[in-house]
Amino acid sequence: MRTEQQSTEQTAQQTSALAEQAQTQARSARDQIRQQVRDAIQGANEGTQAAAALAQKPGSIVFPTNGDNPLSVRVDGSGIHLTQNGTETIIPVRDVVPRGAVQMTYALSITFVCVIVGLPLARAFARRMDRRTASNGVSTELQMRLDAMDRNIDTVAVELERVSEGQRFTSKLLADRAHAPEFVSAARGEMVERPVG
Repeated sequence: MRTEQQSTEQTAQQTSALAEQAQTQARSARDQIRQQVRDAIQGANEGTQAAAALAQKPGSIVFPTNGDNPLSVRVDGSGIHLTQNGTETIIPVRDVVPRGAVQMTYALSITFVCVIVGLPLARAFARRMDRRTASNGVSTELQMRLDAMDRNIDTVAVELERVSEGQRFTSKLLADRAHAPEFVSAARGEMVERPVG
C-alpha cells in the first residue's frame, strides 16, 4: 500500500509540477502577447506621427504601409515627390508622360476633328452628286417634252399663218366684190360712172 501511496504522491507532485509549469508558460505567453500589443500600438502611434509630419506639407498624400515608414506623395510644378524613410525621390513631370503618347494624343485629336468636320462635308458632296445624277435623268425626259412642245408650237404657228392668209384672202375678195361691177363693165368695154366722194 505504501508503494501505491508513494506512487500516488509522486503522480500528484508531477501533476502539480506540470500545472505550475503550464501556469508559468501561460504567464510568459500572456506577457509576450501584451508586449507585442504594446509594441504594435507604439509603432502605430509613431507611424501616425510620422504620417502627420509628412502630411503637414501642402498637397501631400500619405499612404500607410505595414511598417513604421509611411509613403508620402506630393505633386508640384517641379515634379512628383515620393518620400519614405526620410529619403525623397523626385520624378520630373516631363518624364511622366512619354513624348510618343503626347504625339499620339495630338494625332487622335486631329483625326477626331477631321471626322467630325469631314463626315458631314463628304455626305453633302455625295448628296450633291446624287442630285446631279437624278437631275440628268429628269432633264432627258424634260428635253423630250420641250422638243414635243416646240414641234407643236411650230405646227400651231404654221396653221395660224394659213388661217391669217385665208382671212386676208377673204377680206380681199369681199373688198373686190364691192368694186366688182366696175370690173365687169370695164371688161365689157362699157363706161361706168364713178361717184366722186
